[in-house]
Amino acid sequence: MALDLYAPCVCGSGKKIKFCCSDVTKELESITAAIEGGQRIAALDQINRALDSHPKSPALLALKGSTLLELNEFDSARKAVAQFLELAPQNPVALAQSAILCALDGNVKEAVLKTQQSLEAAGKEIPMPLYEAVAALSGVLLQLGHYLAGRQHMVLQVGLEGGEESPAFRQYLQIRGLESVPLILRSDLNLIPPPMEGNLPAADVAQWNAALESSKLARWFQAVEQFLTLATKHRQVAELWHNIAVLYGWLADEASASKAWRQKARCPNISAWDALEAEAVAQILDEPSETDMLPRIAVEFPVSDASAMKEKLLSTKRLIALPIDPAQFSREDNEVPPLAAFSVLTAEPPAESADLKMEQLPEMEGSLLLYGKQTDRDARCTFVTVKDENYDRQLADVKSLLGVDATPKEPENVGELRRFNRLWEFSRHVPTWAKPEQIKSWIDEFRQTSVLSSWERMPQSIFGNKSPAEAVQDETQQLAVSAALLELEVTMKESGSELKISELRERWNLPLPTITANTPNEIGRLPVWQWYWVDLDRVTVEGLERALNVALSVRARGVVQRVGETLIVRGNPQMHETVYAMMAQTSPNSEAALVALAKAKELRLQAGGSPATYLLAELPLLLRRGDSEEAQKVFVELRTKHLEEPGVANALTQIMVDLGLVSPQQLAAAQSRSAPSPLSGGSTPMPAKLAAAAGTPAPTWAPGQPITPAATEQPKSKLWLPGMD
Repeated sequence: MALDLYAPCVCGSGKKIKFCCSDVTKELESITAAIEGGQRIAALDQINRALDSHPKSPALLALKGSTLLELNEFDSARKAVAQFLELAPQNPVALAQSAILCALDGNVKEAVLKTQQSLEAAGKEIPMPLYEAVAALSGVLLQLGHYLAGRQHMVLQVGLEGGEESPAFRQYLQIRGLESVPLILRSDLNLIPPPMEGNLPAADVAQWNAALESSKLARWFQAVEQFLTLATKHRQVAELWHNIAVLYGWLADEASASKAWRQKARCPNISAWDALEAEAVAQILDEPSETDMLPRIAVEFPVSDASAMKEKLLSTKRLIALPIDPAQFSREDNEVPPLAAFSVLTAEPPAESADLKMEQLPEMEGSLLLYGKQTDRDARCTFVTVKDENYDRQLADVKSLLGVDATPKEPENVGELRRFNRLWEFSRHVPTWAKPEQIKSWIDEFRQTSVLSSWERMPQSIFGNKSPAEAVQDETQQLAVSAALLELEVTMKESGSELKISELRERWNLPLPTITANTPNEIGRLPVWQWYWVDLDRVTVEGLERALNVALSVRARGVVQRVGETLIVRGNPQMHETVYAMMAQTSPNSEAALVALAKAKELRLQAGGSPATYLLAELPLLLRRGDSEEAQKVFVELRTKHLEEPGVANALTQIMVDLGLVSPQQLAAAQSRSAPSPLSGGSTPMPAKLAAAAGTPAPTWAPGQPITPAATEQPKSKLWLPGMD
């Protein structure tokens, strides 16, 4: 196909090929044909030969950089892009390719800077390499824990792809509702226009609006500089600092964002709620200090006879054997898996008792790994634990359990854990005979008696390394303490916990302000987390429906439950099934989810529809609760009454795959039109393995953990996203 001379030039200048790089038209036509035919190595060879004759051709240099990136020849790409940038330092394609390489290297600040420079240089015509830079950067930012920046770059990516029809939109929705991120951060933090009231000169209002226009073009560096210029003249205008803080967040500069949020909180005439939100966001974005962290320690004990030691450990009741996944170790520097792994308890597991109290459960002190003799290493036991005030006692316990006199090797630091996150670890051993309701009561008791009392005594960098109980005595620290309490309370409400944060507020005289929004528009503009304190009786049904959808979009669990319950009473009965389904999707625990599913299922049946969707949702919940009898009934009903309905067989098979009861190959066969489902044929009872899974004890329910599940290794950043570790 002949080259279109009136198409935009590949160099990114914004001009047509005929009026830009026309001197290499013949070469571009041949190279483009090779690339479109998937012959990138041949194309690269042609590019290099063409560059011998035209070493300063922007189009050829642009094609060389993109081709090397597609071939994953990153070292060569760095040299080519550096040459391109030296020739054309303001070229948007050269800057975008440099941004991609910086992102791949994890150099976030430089990648963001290069992307911004590329956006400014490109104008309204976005070359493909710039789109690719935005897409790559959004993923890297999220992987490295820069949530606000990653989410906003993904918004930009969705916009460049065409909006809600774009492939990235579904991924954006998942990121928007990521529950490992605090709800206050998940709520929309958008730029705001100049205040209607005030004494801003017309020229400054115009500059404010110009900064907003810059942000609409994703020129966030340019916009933040414009707002900072205004802030030098109007330091007490809270809305200015709000916009500066938001933009710094989008630019992955959390330190500057945190300072700007605190500057907003100190502005006069700011509402009490806005001040609390600003300080709370600042605290979330703060980089943790040494005060906030606990080291994770590995201590190695020499072992003379690994086989004898394994028998000894297996017979020790204070050790609970743990499953070993060899694949996990094969991925970690070819590490040899241990012969056995155990959880170390402070006491033997208690006998079955319906009246067992939480404090009677033994605590888990750490993990013990037994390794056999290897070619280059002797047999050994490695104890892994978090080094806190109990460390010396734990070490003595392990030495006693091992029965060895040898001195352990020097402890090795193998990671860090946030003190705050550790508060949420239910670090007591749950017996195998425990019922789901017992487990829930133990966790509720743990949080009421341990979390809050531990939190108020825990030194934190946000209070100048003082504990909240100490900091609250200082009037200048009271906003910080109140904001930290707010974040804690929102997190607890999201988890469905009844932890009484209000008791601390009353004791410290830090009451929450009153919601002053009265009109539907004012109430509708409140951040989603603030709906915990909205008087729902004052909200119209339309406003409640809107709030429910917003809460669902960010997976604000507790808000969905609160607003949903009100809509069931006041809303249109025809919407009740939908509301119950939304409540089930976001219920903080399996019991509440099952109740909501039962209500939705009942309404679906009354309307003459199939309840299969709700039965499929019930099955994994019942299995996790250990309710084998009900799980059996649901399984049989799905197989006998609904298996032929569209999607049911595949969905049921996927549940079994997730439980490890059906292989991925069987699932692939089930999804083939020509192959029968592994669930079809045979008798109707639930398979033995599935029944056995239903009889296993339900795992410890610990929802609402503010950043990440307790058992997960914590990165240093307070924000955590899947895959970043």
